[in-house]
Amino acid sequence: MDLTDAQRKDLKNVVKEGNVSATRQALALLALDLGADASVIARVFAKNNVWLTNAVNRFGQGVEKLSSGKTSPGRPPRFTAEQREKVCAIRQAHPDWTLAAVQEEIQKKMKVTMSIPTVRAIILNAGFTFSSKDDKKQRCWGQQ
Repeated sequence: MDLTDAQRKDLKNVVKEGNVSATRQALALLALDLGADASVIARVFAKNNVWLTNAVNRFGQGVEKLSSGKTSPGRPPRFTAEQREKVCAIRQAHPDWTLAAVQEEIQKKMKVTMSIPTVRAIILNAGFTFSSKDDKKQRCWGQQ
């Protein structure tokens, strides 16, 4: 692969931008330009030759196409933002309750089954911390 100075500059700019997928493709294309073997490049990036061919083809359509590959968005959240807010409201209304008590209240008020680890994760992600009182060794929740 023979790149022009302008193309090399474009690829280096892609690397600086920080998009992981586009950066990998740009680095692979720069390595190809330096004369590296395509199968070695694919192995370095834990990809196959088809991935590298697709990167070359995307780059042929324009440097902005490098980041247009398919992405996996992941599983959508099981609980809505509104449900998460209600969990935090229950926790705020009852700061001395245990996670099990908060879980029971969620089941009563929201008619939703939520595991204790999920309740804990929602509360922690909302900025609350878990602490214990020194003298009674009783657990309580406090906001940061």
